[in-house]
Amino acid sequence: MTWFLGILVLILVSPILATGFLVALGRLRVPPHGKFVKAGGGKLHYRDVGQGQAVVLIHGAGAQMRSLTATLESRLKDRFRVISLDRPGMGYSEPQKADDLSLDRQAAILLEALDLIGVEAPILVGHSLGGALSLTMARRAPDRIRGLALIAPLTRHLDTLPGVFRPLVIPDRRRRTVVSYTLAAPTSVLRGPQVLRRIFAPEDPPDWFATDCGGLLAARPRMFRSMSEEATRGTEELKEVQEGYPGMGMPVAILYGREDAILDAAEQGERTATEIPGATCDVVPGGHMLPVTQPDLTADWIRRQVDRIVEITNQPT
Repeated sequence: MTWFLGILVLILVSPILATGFLVALGRLRVPPHGKFVKAGGGKLHYRDVGQGQAVVLIHGAGAQMRSLTATLESRLKDRFRVISLDRPGMGYSEPQKADDLSLDRQAAILLEALDLIGVEAPILVGHSLGGALSLTMARRAPDRIRGLALIAPLTRHLDTLPGVFRPLVIPDRRRRTVVSYTLAAPTSVLRGPQVLRRIFAPEDPPDWFATDCGGLLAARPRMFRSMSEEATRGTEELKEVQEGYPGMGMPVAILYGREDAILDAAEQGERTATEIPGATCDVVPGGHMLPVTQPDLTADWIRRQVDRIVEITNQPT
């Protein structure tokens, strides 16, 4: 019986030890590289570089700011003021006390943070779920946002989440917490390469993604818990956002990879562009992770769209 109890303790303790090791490794290899501002009741991690028109980079699901800053910041900061943020509960931003990661709550927090940082009339560059959040921010405060340049954005409600995100759906909050501090980190190591290949398909994930783009931070328990909270919520909120597309009064541009394996370019990109007055949608060869796999193309597109949005919004009405 003693040996059985010993094995049981080892089974229970090993995932916790593995989690602790991976969290420490993530902080060592991917330390905070920005400042902090208190917004929405928690600290938000952000970077603020360059001068000129404010461009705010908003990352997608299961990621943090490095997924965009690693490739885009250096290509944009010579012309624009580039602000990047870890969304609430992601990267080094603290989770909200009430575990409320609704799009509307996140929009309110980011708008508060931008005010505190001193950002006026920004152009939001949202990738994937960051696109849905950008649209929600524009809906919530249309007078404070100058325009949107969205990359592979989630713009419409999905009846079913993309397969790669379904394992994150854990409706029971207590079970979600237990998994976050035990099985999530070891599982992320085992499944990580396969998950990345599916997210990047048909392109290949770079070897430096885990460090330069902050992939190692996904093993942190509080970040996994936030990722699971978002996935469990689903995309029901977007139905209300969609209803407002015909009345959107700001410039919107969308960029999509034709072979995107996570979201459908025709449905999420081209269809949405037809519903928003004056919106454009450019579809190029590539997958879901254009900022990482095709940074020059993506940065050039952002520069063109920012110039276009500034020109449109400077015209007398």
